[in-house]
Amino acid sequence: MREPAVPCLALCAAALLAPAALAQPLGPWPTAPAAIAAALALLAAGAAPIVLGATRHARPRTVLDALLVAAPAAYAVSRASPAPLVVPWAFVATAVALALVATAAAGRVRAVGVVAAAALVAALPAADAAGVLRVPTTLRAPTAPLAFAAGVATGPAVERGALVPRAWRRVDPSSPRRVGCYARRPDDAAGSEGTPPGAEARFLAVPEGAAADLPRAGTVVGAWSRALPEAGPAEVALALVPPRADDPRDLEAFDVVWAGPDTPDDPRAAATVASFVRRGGVLWLTESPEHTPSSLRRALGAAWPDAPGPAGARSLGAGRVVRVPDAAAVAAARAARLDRPWIATVLDRALEPPALPPALRPDAADPATGRAPLRTALLATLVLAWAAAALAGRRRTVTLAVLAAAAVGTLAVGPASPRAPAVAAFALEVGGVGGRRVEGVVVVAGPAGYLASTDPSAPADALRVLGFRVVRDGASLRLSLPPGGEGWVVADAVAGLPPTDAERVTAPPGWADGLFERPGGASGMGVETGRSGLSALRWPGVAPEGSVPTVVVRPQGP
Repeated sequence: MREPAVPCLALCAAALLAPAALAQPLGPWPTAPAAIAAALALLAAGAAPIVLGATRHARPRTVLDALLVAAPAAYAVSRASPAPLVVPWAFVATAVALALVATAAAGRVRAVGVVAAAALVAALPAADAAGVLRVPTTLRAPTAPLAFAAGVATGPAVERGALVPRAWRRVDPSSPRRVGCYARRPDDAAGSEGTPPGAEARFLAVPEGAAADLPRAGTVVGAWSRALPEAGPAEVALALVPPRADDPRDLEAFDVVWAGPDTPDDPRAAATVASFVRRGGVLWLTESPEHTPSSLRRALGAAWPDAPGPAGARSLGAGRVVRVPDAAAVAAARAARLDRPWIATVLDRALEPPALPPALRPDAADPATGRAPLRTALLATLVLAWAAAALAGRRRTVTLAVLAAAAVGTLAVGPASPRAPAVAAFALEVGGVGGRRVEGVVVVAGPAGYLASTDPSAPADALRVLGFRVVRDGASLRLSLPPGGEGWVVADAVAGLPPTDAERVTAPPGWADGLFERPGGASGMGVETGRSGLSALRWPGVAPEGSVPTVVVRPQGP
C-alpha cells in the first residue's frame, strides 16, 4: 500500500476518535437531513471506486469524484423533511476513517475496509444489546418518509424575549405571576416586537423572560387571608390571593389555597376557590367547621374533611381538600402529596411541546407528492456514476463537477412540494363538571414548512402556544414551523357536561397515552370517551369545526 495519503487519513481518524479515547462526552450530529446527507457522501466515498471499478488503484482525486457522484442525492436529502436520525460522533469518526482509508488503498485492502465499515454498522445494535458498547438512544432509523422541502418564505424569527408583554416585565404585587401558569391578559399584551399571535385570550401563559414573583418549583401557597399562616415550612412559598380573583384561573399560579382564621365570608370568592379545587387545586383549611365561613362550607359540600391530616382528606373533582391545623399536619400533608392534584395533564403548565403520542399523530398527505425531486436526484446519481465508470483522469473529474453542478442547480430551483400541514384536534377533561377542560390542536408541517395565515384565540378562556416559531411576515407576526415541525395550541376552559355519546372505558385510549399525569398519586380513575366540539379554541382555517375525540377523567377515591 504505497498511497501517501493513508498516513494523513489515519492521523485525521485518530484526531476524530480522540474524544472517545479520552472518555469525553460525544456530541451528536444535529438534524436528520444533515446526518443522512453525510452518510450518503461517506458511502459514495468508500464504495464508489470499488463498485464502479473505474480505477485499479484509487488516488486522492477518487475521493473527490465519489463525492461529486453523491452530490445531487446528498443535496436533495439535506433539504428533505426531518426524520429523527441522530448519529453519534464516535460512529461518524469511525465510518469516515474506514471509508477514506478504503478509498485510498489498493484493491483487496480497499474491499476489506468497506466490509469492515458495513460490519461496524451491523454490529452496533448487537453490541448495545450485549452491553459491550452503549449506543445512544438517538441512533435509530428514520421514522418519517423523506420528501423534498423548500423553506417557508418568511422574515426572520422573533426572539421569545421580545414578545413578553411590557406589563409583565416588572413584578405586580396585586397580581402574583409564575412562569408557565396562566395569568390575566394585560391591557397591553404587546412586546417590543409587537403583539404575538395567540394574545387574543382572556388568560395567557406566563412565558420565559417575564418578571415572576413566585418560584416555578416547589409548593406555592396562596393565603386567602390577610394573616399569613405562621406554620408554613421554609420550602413552601407563601403569597396573598389576589383580592379581585373571580375566576379559578386567577389562582392558577398557586398549588394550594390556604383558608386562614380571618377568611372572608364571600359567596363569590368561595365559588371561585371551589372551582379552583375541581380543576386540580388543593385547599388547606386551618380551622374547624364551626369557625369556617358558611359560604365556603356550602361550596365544598360533601368534600368537607371530617378529620385533620391526610386521613380526613377529601377529593373534589381533580383536587383535594385537607385540614392542616398546625405545622405537623402541613408536613404530613406534603409527605402524602396532598399539595398536588390527583390527576392533571402534561399541558397544564407546559413551556415546551410534549412528545406527540403516535396514535395522535395526524395522517400525512401522500408523500409521493414530494418524491419527484428525489427521483431526479437519483437519476442524476446514475448518470454521474455512468460518467465516472466511462471516463478517467482529470477529464472525469471535470465532467463530474459540471454534471453535479447542473443537477444541484436544477434541484435548487425546482418547485417545492405543495403538501399542506396535517392537523389533529382533541379535548381532555379532568374532574368532571366544573373541572378543567383542555382543548388542543396539533399541527405537523409538511416538507415545505408551515406559515399560519390566521391567529388562534380563546376570547373567554386561556390560551397556550407551544413549539411554534414567531416570524415576521411583512408587517405582521405569524406562527411558523420548519419542515416536519410540530406545534401545539392549547386552550383551557371550565368543563361542562360530558359528551352525549360518552362511553365508559377502563383506561384512556391510545391517542391520549402520555397526555395525563398523576402528580398526587391517584390510585383509580373513572374514564369516559366520546366526541365534543371545541368550545374555547378558535383558529379559522385550522381548528376543525366539527366534533373531536374527547376523554373525561374523574378520580375515584375518598
